[in-house]
Amino acid sequence: MKKLIAILVVFAVITGAAFAQTAGGVFVNAWGQGAFAPLMIQSAPLKDGEKMIDSTNGQKIGARTFIGVGPEWGWNDKISAQFNVGGSSEQIGWSVNVPVHTDITGNIWAKPFNGSDALKITIGSYTDDTLRGSGLGGRNGDALLPSFGMGRDDIFSRLGTDSDGCKTRYANVGGNVKTGFLITSVPVDGLFLGWNVNSSHTLNFAGRDDFSGNNRRANDAFRHSQAAIGYSISGIGQVRAMYLGGWAGKIDLENEKTMKKYNRADVRPSNVNGSLANDYDQASIQVAFRLTAIEGIEIDLGYRAFLPVTIWRDVPGDNTNDSVKYRRSSHGHSVAGNISMNFDVFNLGIFAGAKFGGYTSRNVYANSLDTISNPYSKDKKRNGLDLSVRIDPSLNLDFGTIGFMLAYHMQGSDIEWNSIDGKFNGKTGIDNKYKGYSHQIGMGLWYERSLGSGNFTVALTYTMPELNYDAVSEKAKFNGSHWIIVPITLTYSFF
Repeated sequence: MKKLIAILVVFAVITGAAFAQTAGGVFVNAWGQGAFAPLMIQSAPLKDGEKMIDSTNGQKIGARTFIGVGPEWGWNDKISAQFNVGGSSEQIGWSVNVPVHTDITGNIWAKPFNGSDALKITIGSYTDDTLRGSGLGGRNGDALLPSFGMGRDDIFSRLGTDSDGCKTRYANVGGNVKTGFLITSVPVDGLFLGWNVNSSHTLNFAGRDDFSGNNRRANDAFRHSQAAIGYSISGIGQVRAMYLGGWAGKIDLENEKTMKKYNRADVRPSNVNGSLANDYDQASIQVAFRLTAIEGIEIDLGYRAFLPVTIWRDVPGDNTNDSVKYRRSSHGHSVAGNISMNFDVFNLGIFAGAKFGGYTSRNVYANSLDTISNPYSKDKKRNGLDLSVRIDPSLNLDFGTIGFMLAYHMQGSDIEWNSIDGKFNGKTGIDNKYKGYSHQIGMGLWYERSLGSGNFTVALTYTMPELNYDAVSEKAKFNGSHWIIVPITLTYSFF
């Protein structure tokens, strides 16, 4: 017993020293999060309202139950546990992040002008949330509740190299690249400037032949960089604007220099359909305003416009691809907003986001072979409205916080241009059938309790399958499964 007490005392002393500021500005802290679901119930999966058939035995697939363990965001089966070691003075600092489930990352930063915030340079792996949007992500276990893809970066993106799970919101980093450099400046109080350029894991400096592909071409890096500005108005709020790099404008593939540049790019639009599958491949402009003038209430609104991309070929040929004069595409626009009300006992969060105005279009030569399958000289497709709303009221009580969440998602039907009558309609050009639109609802009852240096969260959630309406049959049919899940999240943080 005495030996056990002695070991515990030594452990307590070491732990107390480890998770605290040490001499010379060096620090050690730790954060981690894991989740498990002792019960997940999946109803029989449906396709067009009918039970799906197991391809191996030809039987209808019935309801099933599962358990699950992993990080609460569910990207892999690893528990997120990590500690950070770092140190800093007024002019320079460093930090190293050591997670248990991925590569070790770190960064070094410096303020060259006597520690002034007028210039700060950061290299390595980093994130800067100075201008990032609010809401959906502040509570532990939040991602376990249905959100249908909504998040803070839909309001305003962060600056950084962390692309995991958020590639559609950040500028492209080219695969799994997680290093770069960030230059920020606070020349006067309230004004923030930032420029983020993502690079590569390894560098091969000038004077050495590089055939490994480790270095990233300057054109690619700068094309997909981020440039941001924000200004905080005392007692009112914060206004922000950002350019998220990517492709934009006309890409003339008849120009030899442009063609070479296009072919060398690590990410480029498809020459076949002229479109960019991912948001982060297309340049966009984002603006947002955060209102904090009302005590206990924060309102954050953001808007993002994607810049159209045109693949241009001005010489008709004798095959389908060459016969297309131009193909133009855009991911359109997006708006998102968050309202957070925090009072002594009652809290309320409302988050809404929508994407609209995306399209693809093309102009083909009337005498080309392409007219065999499409006799029209022009065709255009518009993406349907993508709308998500989430309401999350909660109560702070003596024994913890309880809340209820309700989320709704609607995906509108794509529509295409009909060259015969010169109108848009809801029919697809392939099978002349309406795609229809879909609805989906999710809800959850949750409870959270502080554990000193951590949190415990438990929830009961339900998500319905997509309800797709088909205008041809004039019927609404389910696709997917009903899910009932009991997720439990454990989070620790020592800072």
